[in-house]
Amino acid sequence: MTASGINNVSGDTLESEIFNQSKSIDEITYRKKGKNWFVLSGFKGSEVLYIKTFIGAESINHLSMRYPAGHKTLYDDIVHKISHSYKPGDINAFH
Repeated sequence: MTASGINNVSGDTLESEIFNQSKSIDEITYRKKGKNWFVLSGFKGSEVLYIKTFIGAESINHLSMRYPAGHKTLYDDIVHKISHSYKPGDINAFH
């Protein structure tokens, strides 16, 4: 699991970030989008990759989790709980 943030110096939008992040997943099996966030999940080789991103005018916050596809049933509930508790910092300010 990795949680990170970057300054949005390139002026990325929700759509451009979805496009960029989708390149890191071989087969997308789940996607959801809100006003300033999105989730992509699917398979990367023999692993499940889950990405949740919040994007603002000044900052982008990412949460990513990767685990063996063979343990999907075990980890799906854990990922669900973690992802729903993940809150971004102030994405409308540089950090």
